[in-house]
Amino acid sequence: MLKILLFLLLLIPSTISSAWASQIRSETRTDRSWKEEPSSFMGIRLGVPVREQFKECPPDLLDRVGLTGADRQCLVRYDERSAGLYEWKPPDIGVRLLDLTMYLADDSVEGVSVSFVGHDWFRMRDLLTLKYGLPHLKETPMYTTKSGERVPGQVLTWRGTNATMTLSEFGNKVDESTVTLRTKAWVEYLNHEKVKP
Repeated sequence: MLKILLFLLLLIPSTISSAWASQIRSETRTDRSWKEEPSSFMGIRLGVPVREQFKECPPDLLDRVGLTGADRQCLVRYDERSAGLYEWKPPDIGVRLLDLTMYLADDSVEGVSVSFVGHDWFRMRDLLTLKYGLPHLKETPMYTTKSGERVPGQVLTWRGTNATMTLSEFGNKVDESTVTLRTKAWVEYLNHEKVKP
């Protein structure tokens, strides 16, 4: 009886791991194409100058306080390569969105990064999969918390001819997640910036 029990225990891990491996394969796409590749994200158009999409905020913070209505959704530049909105009015998608950063290459929006409440990660994953199809890649890297604890977190990646989208279970904080979309032009811009003397 003991031999049978030991034999069954030895079988269980291989059965679980092969079932897990087939589940992972079914959660990613087998073809390299991405017909659902976006040209905009969260209402922000990629490859379009940022000034065509948003007005600049007044440079003085006190002048921004008096802004009303749509004027409050004005552009705040962090540096020449990134910007945000003074008051972002995100779409209501059932996920608690926290912050948005736009990546600028020669003043054109070539990337968008959105942070959201970490507890909504599975909902965001389902929304992105429904809209953009299965991801091309699924990874589970280990993250280290401030207390030194190591935890696994999922990272899903969609790759197209012009854009790459990454959904990370953990963002800058362990209780925040991020989704980032970057165009090929953004990557080329960064590579060009590295080469500059």
